[in-house]
Amino acid sequence: MPPGAGHRDMSAYLGLDLSTQSLTAVLLDDDGLGGVSVSLKWSVAFEKILPQFGARNGMRALPGGGADDDAARITSPVRMWVLALESLCRVLERPPWRERLARVRSVSVSAQQHGAVYLTEHGAQMLRVLGDARRWEAAAAAGAPQAVPLDALFSEHCFSLLDVPIWADSSAQPACAEVEAAFGRAVF
Repeated sequence: MPPGAGHRDMSAYLGLDLSTQSLTAVLLDDDGLGGVSVSLKWSVAFEKILPQFGARNGMRALPGGGADDDAARITSPVRMWVLALESLCRVLERPPWRERLARVRSVSVSAQQHGAVYLTEHGAQMLRVLGDARRWEAAAAAGAPQAVPLDALFSEHCFSLLDVPIWADSSAQPACAEVEAAFGRAVF
């Protein structure tokens, strides 16, 4: 029997990976006998669905790498990640994902190993709004639409940096060299 077919009572697990180049979602079905199988997969390359950010392979090289011309300032636009997550939310709302999400028992998320998102106070407030289940339940009871686009909640005013350094960035290398010269090279 194909994965997910006829297994309405099976548990499922959702995996999300926000990598340098793409966002991927995978739904695993548990067969109840100790095995799992991939039943659904969705992946999108950032530069294909969000070309407006000019990110090649999910990265942008920006000027101002530092005093050393060889230091590269490599970043990813935070709003690109938000809009990719919004695209995923739209996919999850449609069949066949929608029907299978009720079986999800856990969600695992991985993201940029060397990337960070810096929120402003407004951004922190939006996180509190997003996490306030009572607010969403009250809105639903009042007949408001339940789906609020992430893009509407997380505008550019939510982030201290719109482009964040990622793993490929070497713009801090000149400062690292100064610290090493002043204090000696660390050996680990």
